[in-house]
Amino acid sequence: MDLSGRTIIAPRFASGLEFLEGRAPVQNGRKWRFINDTGEWAFDGAFGHAERFSEGLACVIAAPRKYGFIDVNGSIIVEPKYRWVARFSEGRALVYSGKYAGFVDKQGLEVIPPRYEAARGFSEGLAPVQKGGRWGYIDRDGQLVIPFQFDQPYMHPFQCGRTGIMSAGLNGFIDTSGNAVIKPRFDFAYGFTEGLASVQVGERWGYIDTAGDFTITPTFNRAYPFSEGIAAVEVKSESEESQIGFIDRSGEFLITPRFALGFRFHDGICWVETEQTCGYIDRRGDYVWQCPRLQTNMTLRL
Repeated sequence: MDLSGRTIIAPRFASGLEFLEGRAPVQNGRKWRFINDTGEWAFDGAFGHAERFSEGLACVIAAPRKYGFIDVNGSIIVEPKYRWVARFSEGRALVYSGKYAGFVDKQGLEVIPPRYEAARGFSEGLAPVQKGGRWGYIDRDGQLVIPFQFDQPYMHPFQCGRTGIMSAGLNGFIDTSGNAVIKPRFDFAYGFTEGLASVQVGERWGYIDTAGDFTITPTFNRAYPFSEGIAAVEVKSESEESQIGFIDRSGEFLITPRFALGFRFHDGICWVETEQTCGYIDRRGDYVWQCPRLQTNMTLRL
């Protein structure tokens, strides 16, 4: 469907993911292929699995249980030899060879050889990597920028110059130099998006800016990251039912809470669900497409 809810490509695939860079991966029988924006096959070639394009390359399984990358014409650029890979970001893709993580460039060269216990993708020039059970951050050349010092289950990429840390069970944020610019004091925290992060204090959620100051007082039962100036929040109804609505950056409701589930806005629309229906709404909260909830069989990547 397009953004108005009009069907562009009729349902005929077992599964599929959304379009990125003019291509969409779809499941055709037991294999995955790519279609263009008219629904035609983008190129010959079928794969055990396929993911969306990013920076001109897409991850595919082209050999038994091995991952590699193809370009928009279907040509193999990175040989399928890895145990697992992630999408390209800032010219680098995370790859796992055996039990170790490293990074390849768009020519398939291992510019950062697999030597880390775990890693995440690049963002704002840095990537989190784990060594000796502790996390630090490297730059695109593999140089250590923030020393291995964070003893926690995982670390996230930087967003808005901040990423989360944990200490004594509380959440805070560091900057790209590794300084704790927002001391750990939150029970839970999502990463920053559009300059704000949703955080939990006790049983309530609100939003802080990159200095750690509250811009939206904790009043919600749950609060989710902003996207396109709108964020989903959860409140309790008079009957104590959880309901999802959507607020703006001032904390005012743009869309009254009435959904059982709600995700992020993308290109002006957002996937929502109620007990009976599901579909996409616009920024006014009006459906552009909907159907009975039990008739859907979708994979959401949000």
